Amino acid sequence: MGIATTEKVYIMAVPSSHPSRYPAWPGLVFLFLILPLILAPEYARREAVRQLETRINAPVSIRDVDLNPFTGRARIHDLVIGGDGGSDPILRVPTLDVTLDRDALLGRDVIIHRVTAHRLALHLERTGSTTWNIDRIIRSRWEGGASLGALKIAQIQVKDGSITVVDRTTTPAVANVLRDLDLTLQPVPLTPQAEPGQIVGEARLGEGPVQMSGTLHLNPFSNHLQLTATSVPIAGFHGYANELVGPTESVKGTLDGKLDVTATVDTRGYLAIDVQGALTGRGVTMWIAGDEKPFFYATRLKADLARMSLMPKLHVEVPTVQVTEATVRVTRDQKGTFNVRRLWPDVLAKRPTGTKRGGRSTAAPPLVVQHLTMDNSRIEFVDATLTPTFTGAMSNMSAEVHNRYPKKDRADLKLKGTLAGAAPVALTGWFTPVARPPKVYIQGTVRDFELSRVNPYAEKYVRHAIRRGRVTTGVQYTYNAGNIDAGNEIRIRQIKVGDPLDKDFEAEVGIPLKLAVGLLEGLDGEIHIQVPVRGDLDNPEMQLDSVVWDAVRNAIIKAITVPFQLFGKILKAGGKILSVRIEPISFRPGSVTPDARGEKRLKQLVTFLRKRPKLELEIEGQASVAEAKAVSRDRRRGRVATELELRKLADDRARYIERTLARRGIARKRLFVLKGEPEAVSKDESGQVAFRML
Repeated sequence: MGIATTEKVYIMAVPSSHPSRYPAWPGLVFLFLILPLILAPEYARREAVRQLETRINAPVSIRDVDLNPFTGRARIHDLVIGGDGGSDPILRVPTLDVTLDRDALLGRDVIIHRVTAHRLALHLERTGSTTWNIDRIIRSRWEGGASLGALKIAQIQVKDGSITVVDRTTTPAVANVLRDLDLTLQPVPLTPQAEPGQIVGEARLGEGPVQMSGTLHLNPFSNHLQLTATSVPIAGFHGYANELVGPTESVKGTLDGKLDVTATVDTRGYLAIDVQGALTGRGVTMWIAGDEKPFFYATRLKADLARMSLMPKLHVEVPTVQVTEATVRVTRDQKGTFNVRRLWPDVLAKRPTGTKRGGRSTAAPPLVVQHLTMDNSRIEFVDATLTPTFTGAMSNMSAEVHNRYPKKDRADLKLKGTLAGAAPVALTGWFTPVARPPKVYIQGTVRDFELSRVNPYAEKYVRHAIRRGRVTTGVQYTYNAGNIDAGNEIRIRQIKVGDPLDKDFEAEVGIPLKLAVGLLEGLDGEIHIQVPVRGDLDNPEMQLDSVVWDAVRNAIIKAITVPFQLFGKILKAGGKILSVRIEPISFRPGSVTPDARGEKRLKQLVTFLRKRPKLELEIEGQASVAEAKAVSRDRRRGRVATELELRKLADDRARYIERTLARRGIARKRLFVLKGEPEAVSKDESGQVAFRML
């Protein structure tokens, strides 16, 4: 493109040796002809400032104008529009070359063939929900400002320009600069009847190239652009990310996009911007304040935009989002607070002002995603309330969310993955992404999870390390307005626990953990318990850890009590077990043969021990002083059995029960006989064999 050059006219006075031979009037005529050329640049500068200020309703300054009416070329130096009141100028152009129609200079119309702006700097700033710094310029056209009909421009070119866009309605403010802008607009549509002008251009946003094409109409203002961008930094849109997903500390990554951008003046005379198209994010990373590692990372994130509107508030409607190879990191700090509570501080909030009865908000949510899929992703969980810190992960995760908004306040959820690299997880359910307070319902299973991986929790709550064992859990979880109601059907198999770290478990439950395991584990090597968890998470006095532990403790006690009370006795008080007792087996006086009642209890004991293969028994025989005569009948007449002989009778009874249990399939390694105890002879009780579970 050619740049107009300024031609200057020089006037030289030549002394005449024959002044009387030439009349004076030709010199005067020549002077009147050249005087406008001398005054034209300054006149043009003032007239240009006046005309621009009349038409755009903003302060205008021009440092200098070079004008050559013979060639129809002009150069404007340092054109500045706006900038009153200490604000940044809306437009600054260091050099503006203009090629005019020379024949039209003598008429009413101003016809410009080409305007070339060098190093143009346009500054667009959003200062309120519906206000921009260019509003009064645009509104002057809407409200019927001065006519542009006398001005015609065939082409505008921008060389090496920049456009800065700042949105101060977000935190932090969104600020992006299009650099290295080369753009052509032709023709320039200045009247309502004019055809839209065609825009073609390119620029850079960060290190990413941006291609643009579209149409523009200035009176009234209407702009339609198709943008194709590659590797645009996401960091420049941090404020919008906070509006959509919550107060993140920083965001990183790049965006590729093909977007249709429409900027128009609405019926109130305000600038409205809408965006449609598709975006692909790469290396999308989000940090939450206080976290050392990012909360979210995705190798690739693709979103189709049905609509993105900035006015009056940011609102984005997305039909589909596809996330590939993502990592979501959920942490719990030493105070027990989850990082997602900082990301979504109102997630547990009660129904706020401005919501309809039933919890649905009357305002549209900032982000509506109709269908979300995640593939080959991962969820990491870190719990700093434990020592050492617990870290777990779900890998190979795929998830699908189908949002029914606005027809329903409900989004359906499906999730599959693998815990600790081996345990399959499958969850289904729904939640309300819009209604406040939210509602959640989830059900599903976790299969064959290795319990030793959660030893930090086992050591904290049950005061034992778990040496081995696998758990399969069916969960049913409901959250409604702060109230949690969860049912957990837990099945544990082949568990083996280590030695107790202290007596806390026994103090809380009433019996040692090993005994509890023995009472709970069935013949198939499995433990089945139901653990309901209920509580009000909005109650500041509620401690989730305590609620969960109480639920586990109560479930253990209930699982022990129900089957055991059929043949034994359990004494409970204060929410724990005070004693667990197997009813003793009674014997015929002076005999090693159980009586009828004892035989019945012996059969019940065999059945119980067969169903509880981990349970071990301590067997103690007992004899009564009252049996001394019965024992003596088998001896010489008149002789009474001694205490030593009564002890032997007690031992014989214990050995008899041991042999009988072994014959009926109970392993001897589970049976331990106490021998020769002084307590074996009682003055009050009849002959029997007592048991203590180990």
